[in-house]
Amino acid sequence: MADDSASEQAGGEEFGNFASFMLVAGMVTAIFVAAFLTAFPGRIGRYFGGITIAIALITFVVGLTLDLLGFFGNESSLTREEEPIPFAESEEYQRVRDRPNEPLPSRINFSEELTELKSYFDGDVPKPAQSFFIEYEQLKSSTDRRKTQASSVRSALNPLITVVDDDDLRDDLERMGDELLAYIESGPADNVAVTSMTLSRDGDERTVTETQGEKAQLSATLHNHGEPVSIEVIARFSGSNGSKLQDTSLPVGQLPTEGRTQIDTDVLVPSAATDVQLSVVDASEAAG
Repeated sequence: MADDSASEQAGGEEFGNFASFMLVAGMVTAIFVAAFLTAFPGRIGRYFGGITIAIALITFVVGLTLDLLGFFGNESSLTREEEPIPFAESEEYQRVRDRPNEPLPSRINFSEELTELKSYFDGDVPKPAQSFFIEYEQLKSSTDRRKTQASSVRSALNPLITVVDDDDLRDDLERMGDELLAYIESGPADNVAVTSMTLSRDGDERTVTETQGEKAQLSATLHNHGEPVSIEVIARFSGSNGSKLQDTSLPVGQLPTEGRTQIDTDVLVPSAATDVQLSVVDASEAAG
């Protein structure tokens, strides 16, 4: 880069600049016009003087063109390469980032992976990665059509994987694709997990067989890894052979993204029950 600057400076010193070029051209024109008018009085002198002025005008146009092309050592506005704008500062990326965001379900929240990906490219972001980053930002701002946008993000992963050479990072990208597919194919209540469940009586935790034929307190903790959904919990008691003895519906209500809630309710345990399992269902489907 230093050599380029030196050569440009040398070019400028050799050919001068546009102002000096036009000064010399103007002085030569004035001398010739004066000489013609002196040597040839009358119409002939004016004729030759007009030709000289016309040549001066042509010289001005040629000089101006050479100046635009950088011939006089100035950086040309026509040939100058504009410095590329970093992707993170680009107008398109900033526009999607500035949209209001809604919390992403943990299953498709890839903030840490994207940070590693940006570090991997170190500012030199190829086109496939740019498309992926933009699609992911749009996913964060999507609500009603989030699954549709998740499909677009997953599609953008495939060309991205081809430009990543790091094996660990490629594995992360493939895992992200699997998580996106699972999210796309999941039902509204499929992403609500029962993280804990206990049966108790008089404050002491009990097994199902210890509470047969009696009332017991059922406590459970739920965690929604998906979109906001109104749910119910079905407590199914079964016998020793696995047959269903009783289903008890426990309304929960609306659970937001990444929301957690605990249910505590009294249930009558069937006398032949040996096991209880909890399942989460969409409240709208349960009502139907």
